[in-house]
Amino acid sequence: MTSPEPDPIDAVLRSDHAAITRDLAALRTDASGAGERFTQLSADIVRHFVAEEQYLLPAVRRHLEGGDRISDDEFAEHERIEKILRRLDDDDDQPVDATIGELERALAEHVSRQESSLIPQLVAALDPDTLAELGEGALGAEQLAPTHPRAVVPKSATLSKLTSWIEGLVDKSLD
Repeated sequence: MTSPEPDPIDAVLRSDHAAITRDLAALRTDASGAGERFTQLSADIVRHFVAEEQYLLPAVRRHLEGGDRISDDEFAEHERIEKILRRLDDDDDQPVDATIGELERALAEHVSRQESSLIPQLVAALDPDTLAELGEGALGAEQLAPTHPRAVVPKSATLSKLTSWIEGLVDKSLD
């Protein structure tokens, strides 16, 4: 019996995007258990970003025209969104609805841009085996990633792998 082919990076990222979008909408419409659900959503977003930083963005840098600029913009976006997550996590005195709205808009922009442009460009530039390797790597990165918003978003895949592994261990022991 042969093992199934790994999901390519585009399938992994689109699946993450769908789950995060669905869970954020559910959090907005049903406040029961909101604290626990927000904690899980926040962890899912951070894990997704770590996977992108370690696998998607290095491939973008290497294979797409303007890849350095695109990657730098994506890293900056991750940092902005994680700051929103930290504000929601840390500050009980803030207007939560407005901040959740800010998070929804930022994530909608992230998903739209990646799914309409970035992911299709990468799929067109890479062969199926490479896309599958990137998908497998992204799934592995998500398993080792931190579960809380990071204070610093490393700007390179190597630094992300090192800091995410350490932060992931710390977060999992605290959780």
